[in-house]
Amino acid sequence: MAEVLDGRGRRWGYTTVQTYLNRLRGKGHVASEPGSAALAHVYRAVSTREDLLRDRLQDLANQLCEGATTPLVLTLVEGHKFTREEIARLRDLLKSKD
Repeated sequence: MAEVLDGRGRRWGYTTVQTYLNRLRGKGHVASEPGSAALAHVYRAVSTREDLLRDRLQDLANQLCEGATTPLVLTLVEGHKFTREEIARLRDLLKSKD
């Protein structure tokens, strides 16, 4: 994980990565297994990116909007330029929620 983060221009210390992985494990997003002599643990994703986004956005809605997600969605939509394909996908999604 540290290599991936370094490749994105961020330098993270070993203990910071461990703390982050432990928090993700505590929330059920990753699992760990004992590793080899060189690695204490081997981590693997349990949740999808969409699962993680959903949970994090719900946490944000709880913190900022008393649990309401609509203000977050409206603010994100108002502040973004969408492609025609994205707009069509959003319309289809909203129609399926009727």
